Amino acid sequence: MKKILLSILIFVLTINLNSQTNLPKRELRGVWVASLGIDWPPRVGNSQSDVDYQRQSIKELFDFHKSINLNAIFFHVRPHCDAIYKSNYEPWSQYLTGSQGLAPADTSYDPLQVAIEEAHERGMELHAWLNPYRALLSGGNVGSVSSKHVIKTHPEWILKCNGSEYRFLDPGNPRVREYLVKIIMDIVRRYDVDGIHFDDYFYPYSDYGTFNDDASYAAYKYGFTSKANWRKNNVNLLCKMINDSIKVVKPWVKFGISPSGNPSVNVGIYCDPAAWLKGSYTDTLGVAHTGTPYIDYILPQLYWVQYNNQLPNWNNVSFLNGRHLLIGHAAYRYTESSFPKTELNWEINKNRQYPATIQGSVYFSSKSLTGNLAGCADTLKNNFYRYPSLNPIMNWQDTLAPNKPNNFSFGKLNSTGINALLWDKPFVSADGDTAKFYVIYRLNKSTITDEDIDNPANIEFVTSNKYYIPEVSDKGNYFYVTALDFNNNESEPTTSVEISIPAVPELSLPADDDESQKDTVVIRWKSSTNAGKYYVMFSGDSLFTSPILNNVTTQDTFILITGLAGQQKYYWKVKAENAAGTSDYSETFNFKTAFPVAPTLADPVHASTNVNRNVTFKWFNDPNASTYRIQIASSMTISPSTLLMDSSKITDTTITFLNFAATKNYFWRIGSQNEFGSSLWSTTWGFKTGTSVNVEYQQGLPQEFKLSQNYPNPFNPVTTISYQIPYSNLNKDNGKTFVSLVVYDMLGREVQTLVNEEQDYGYYQIKFDAGNLSSGIYIYSLRAGNFFESRKLTLLK
Repeated sequence: MKKILLSILIFVLTINLNSQTNLPKRELRGVWVASLGIDWPPRVGNSQSDVDYQRQSIKELFDFHKSINLNAIFFHVRPHCDAIYKSNYEPWSQYLTGSQGLAPADTSYDPLQVAIEEAHERGMELHAWLNPYRALLSGGNVGSVSSKHVIKTHPEWILKCNGSEYRFLDPGNPRVREYLVKIIMDIVRRYDVDGIHFDDYFYPYSDYGTFNDDASYAAYKYGFTSKANWRKNNVNLLCKMINDSIKVVKPWVKFGISPSGNPSVNVGIYCDPAAWLKGSYTDTLGVAHTGTPYIDYILPQLYWVQYNNQLPNWNNVSFLNGRHLLIGHAAYRYTESSFPKTELNWEINKNRQYPATIQGSVYFSSKSLTGNLAGCADTLKNNFYRYPSLNPIMNWQDTLAPNKPNNFSFGKLNSTGINALLWDKPFVSADGDTAKFYVIYRLNKSTITDEDIDNPANIEFVTSNKYYIPEVSDKGNYFYVTALDFNNNESEPTTSVEISIPAVPELSLPADDDESQKDTVVIRWKSSTNAGKYYVMFSGDSLFTSPILNNVTTQDTFILITGLAGQQKYYWKVKAENAAGTSDYSETFNFKTAFPVAPTLADPVHASTNVNRNVTFKWFNDPNASTYRIQIASSMTISPSTLLMDSSKITDTTITFLNFAATKNYFWRIGSQNEFGSSLWSTTWGFKTGTSVNVEYQQGLPQEFKLSQNYPNPFNPVTTISYQIPYSNLNKDNGKTFVSLVVYDMLGREVQTLVNEEQDYGYYQIKFDAGNLSSGIYIYSLRAGNFFESRKLTLLK
């Protein structure tokens, strides 16, 4: 008995092990990305900010699905006769912009185009998912429908359910079929979609109420005496027309449908999957036809524990008639108490027992996977989908393999400083086809066999790009690439390319020991042979004990650094990495910033009180500073909303401002400048005024505008120009005056603008450097408010 039990245990373990190790190379692994506020977009709106957020969210969402090795996205683009794409016929969807008919502010934005590009770059197919007939949800408001919506433009095409607001296009109206074919073919012609997809919403479910289509039945019977059969045929006719139209324009574009997994439910919505797969329909002359299937796959929604024993209804070779069977999984139900924790394992293992018929899985919906319900995403990524897979071939279509890619190499990517695997598009094959995707294989040997190609563990990546930047891995450093055509036929592999460890980077700028750097520095290095990316170390100490940049990665040969301190020495070094490994660090360079340090404040001291209302601000001199700037605010947090005064180009280390409000808190800080840039701000100090005013300060203030003669004059090449702005109360709106000080030549041509800003009252001195001018007489003019005065100066060289 023990031997029997042991044998059974070994048998079960073997089955489980095989299910995990013999992973298929060909398998569709898809996900429904629904609109209607379910999956995408995560934020609705039409502003540029909303558009940018939606673009980025597509990238992040597709990155996630790629990370668990999915290879097909079913992207919802038409929820109810509106468009989540730039339609030529239907209004923008409210589920994108917030209001039906409201276009995105960015006129170039097209979510479908973005989704296609992002999916293809990641080697995933993009199927456009449409609801053909649905026009308004049961809880909808017809008053909110756009004037461009078909409910408004063609009310004669619309049927309404009694007892709800549910409205749908009349499937029995031939004008409706023509309209829907036009909508779909507009997508097929203008977009590089891999498929057109319908779900289970055809005729409405009985929950929405009854409807009256007697008029269409009377007008377009086509010989039918049963309204139920007539309704089924209306759907069949539409599907036949769509498939025929697609195959004429782009034969490789798949057309498939996802009905309910329960055949009895499909009867109630007049779906007839058996007819679609038999190619059965009755034309408008009443002639019945049976022939080639007019769908490429059937995708039943088997949304029950162990499929509720419905799989045999679908998994039948004669029923499928050579077409693909995909299984729809209820990922959203995996956390329900009725679903066992092993449900996902059971479902995939069950599917893989029928490789001749079941060609893959699609999960409803995206947020269930991103939310990792019951650990489903982890299970897929770490077990069943731990290797990439390629989409199945439609063997009733073209089966000729494309030519292999050309010029496979490892070299510099465009004008960047990094290296990548590079290749060119293959030559056009005999059937006129070329590459849609490329498959990169990675091995630890210089030759590749058919067995290696058949093993999905050797697939490194799939992409539509003609380059790939591999990461460090223990899988080996020999790479091969194949091409996939539009029907996923795979070419022969290229010869191998081996990647070796990159050379040590050579630093370039700033030069070592440079002492003239500004407050923003771009450090540069030369492109390193074979480098895929770089790691940058940047620190204020030569031992890099407290690095400012700690192995920051970049694929460029430069990096921009801001927020540096003045008069500070910095150290930096770089190393390179590629798929083969990492180089040693470069030698260490250093440079010193030449702009001033943050000033040190002197008076009024922080937290002082009863300060005279005529306040003299003092700070310590910095020999590296040319000018200073003071800011005074009503809050410790100095910002545009709290700023009371902002005065710059101060050449002294003291300045007085008058008539501050009594018994009020003020906060101030100082910055310094020179030709290399501006320092960081000093610390912010605060003080509180008293009630007294020192009259001496007020009496010493300028009482009028005045422009003084420059000194020295004549000069060579530097002279000082002095002017004064009369006193005005700090707390009045006119506390500042706009000042313009400009130098002209004798022909009235502007030579240099010395001042062009608002300034407070006080005395000012500006240095004018004429080192680049010729000897002669020049004119300098001061305009301040309504005041204007000019004087001459003489340059003698």
